Amino acid sequence: MRPEFLDIPGSGLTIPSYALFLALGLVAGWVLSRFFAQRRGLQTVSLGQGYTVSTVVGLLSARLWWLLTHPESFSNWTEMVQLQSGQISGGVGLACALVVTALHCQLHGISIWAWLDCLAPAVLTVVGCERIGAFLAGADFGHVTDAGFVLAVRFPADSPAFAYHQEAFRGLRSVVELSLPVHPVQLYVALPAFVAAGLASRWHLRHGTSTEGRLAWLTLAFLALVFYIGADAFRAGASPVAFAGIRRAQLIGGALVAMAFALDRYRLRRSRSGPRPAVRGGPRRGRYARGDPNRSRRSDGRKPAGKPR
Repeated sequence: MRPEFLDIPGSGLTIPSYALFLALGLVAGWVLSRFFAQRRGLQTVSLGQGYTVSTVVGLLSARLWWLLTHPESFSNWTEMVQLQSGQISGGVGLACALVVTALHCQLHGISIWAWLDCLAPAVLTVVGCERIGAFLAGADFGHVTDAGFVLAVRFPADSPAFAYHQEAFRGLRSVVELSLPVHPVQLYVALPAFVAAGLASRWHLRHGTSTEGRLAWLTLAFLALVFYIGADAFRAGASPVAFAGIRRAQLIGGALVAMAFALDRYRLRRSRSGPRPAVRGGPRRGRYARGDPNRSRRSDGRKPAGKPR
């Protein structure tokens, strides 16, 4: 574990692991999304501007929401740009970034579903890199497990995990130089995210523009399953139980999965029915529609009386 990934000699500056891997994920995400956007014939210059703006808005909103929900940690406004693992609200940041993305696509006449499909591998890559940075920083860690567990890890003395265990287990001799063994919950999210990013990229290369929007909804369902439903059960300080032993994060994840599949089915029905006419109206339907041989017949079978000459 390396909270500080690199020390710059002679400058006294250090590069935190979390910030480094988050930046690498954002750059890799843009490279991937730009590649797939070019294959679809989208406006990459305009989308690059939107990607930058939505990224900045997403990061700032994620940090601001966390500070608002943890007012005891707020001292001055410079903390807005101090992005630390475990001290941002990823769900809020992603939602705000999606709103900015939708507004940008609407303003420039770009298909929002096509662009979201291109962003799907990018979002998964960013999530994977961000979780790797959190693991190296020893933040957003898992709950305590048996020392004999094959995947158990212990974080060093300068990590948030060590400080948390010293406070929670005072007087315990095993918390002296290393933290207690915990689940590497960051890797429980990072590794599936990288695998899903590869599968999403393969989807793009094989299917192209055949299913606009479907990859975006599948990505949302995957993140909800892995992050909210799966990993929350192993995270230290997990969300509180809502009812019947089900945690609040698991309820949110289940709702997001259901919403993603419902919207995907709705999108699929719309695509099969074909585009709607731009002007309302169209051919009349019913008993007296044009082309119906009985349109001039009354209910008793006789022709209606014509106009007097």
